[in-house]
Amino acid sequence: MVTAALVQSDFSTASSIMILLHISELLKDYTRKKARQTLTQSLTMRVDSIWLVSEHEDILTPVSQIQVGDRIRVRTGGVIPLDREVVSGEALVNEPSMTGEPLAVLRQEKYSVYAGTVVEEGSLIINVRTLADNTRIQNIVTLIDQSEALKAGIQSKAEKLADSIVPFSFLTSIATLILTRNITKAMSVLMVDYSCAIKLSTPICVISAMHEAAKHRMLVKGGKYLEAYANADTIVFDKTGTLTAACPKVAKVVPFCGRTRDEVLKISACLEEHFPHSVAKAIVRQAEEEGLQHREEHTEVKYVVTHGICSMLHGERVLIGSGHFIFDDEGIP
Repeated sequence: MVTAALVQSDFSTASSIMILLHISELLKDYTRKKARQTLTQSLTMRVDSIWLVSEHEDILTPVSQIQVGDRIRVRTGGVIPLDREVVSGEALVNEPSMTGEPLAVLRQEKYSVYAGTVVEEGSLIINVRTLADNTRIQNIVTLIDQSEALKAGIQSKAEKLADSIVPFSFLTSIATLILTRNITKAMSVLMVDYSCAIKLSTPICVISAMHEAAKHRMLVKGGKYLEAYANADTIVFDKTGTLTAACPKVAKVVPFCGRTRDEVLKISACLEEHFPHSVAKAIVRQAEEEGLQHREEHTEVKYVVTHGICSMLHGERVLIGSGHFIFDDEGIP
């Protein structure tokens, strides 16, 4: 088209066509980038600022100012915004965006943690290993977008269809030129060619479908799996939290040493209400359902990651935790 315009010395038309082609390329790149960015945001949680560890105190700092090698602190309930390596501390980290597992895993010194995961309990000081544009979540999105093996079959068909249309567009344009002897009309045929639109629209539709699935907490790692799902007649689920709720309940309270059942449950709920652990929530919820009101008469509750909690109540030490914590570490018969 540009060549034909130049042959006719129609420089304004040639320049207009070149500008339009350039604008279309910019719009195409913008659309693909926007779709990939939307998918990335749906897979991870956005964090604007985090606590930067300095010599004297922790400073709340925008994520954009964090550099590789900085040390940051993430506490209970905090979202890890970047891929990092744990320097000190220990915590239970929920990693459903990476593994699909609903239960938190222990992370401590020399372990790696990833963007989009959440510190469920404890506190971590971690060393920034990569920046936001080089996280594992971002690499997953890039793999989905670029991997030929993960592309939907309809994408390949659309690309072949678009390529097959091009020769017919040229033949139609030449035929128009022969029949009308009008270069402008022949150029118009090329202007309405829609092979590029076919090539662009299909992958955008696939990415949009994957984004919609991610909004419903389903991670689809490639377009071909969307197509396979359409033909599936059996689906197998193997993780708690998919079909069942990872929500424990109090089954039984067994008191000892002269304590009553309500007293044990009430004290436990009073201590456990300070922590977000799923077992702690179950105890607090059971006390609320039974209408057991409690006043905070205990001292500060100390949390021991992956073990339990301890405090002082009326001059006596109170412990709640795992069998390993109570029997082995504390030596209670």
